[in-house]
Amino acid sequence: LKWFIDGEVAMDYGGGRDAEGIIAWIKKKTGPIAETVESADKMKYLEEDNEVLIVGYFKAFEGAAYDTFKSVATKIEDVVFV
Repeated sequence: LKWFIDGEVAMDYGGGRDAEGIIAWIKKKTGPIAETVESADKMKYLEEDNEVLIVGYFKAFEGAAYDTFKSVATKIEDVVFV
């Protein structure tokens, strides 16, 4: 399986060949790139629920740093970005 973005091959699927694994991969690719956290309780839940969590702090959801964050988040499969 291959994932395309704007007509270009972005990556190959390297996960399990079962329906559950493929569906999870597609949901990650088509869902939000990162989750916006608006409360300390939500952040605590995410910290407890995930072995690895990558957190980006931005004043606005724009600019070079945010674009880089989004780009990296689309390429890393097994980490949650917030």
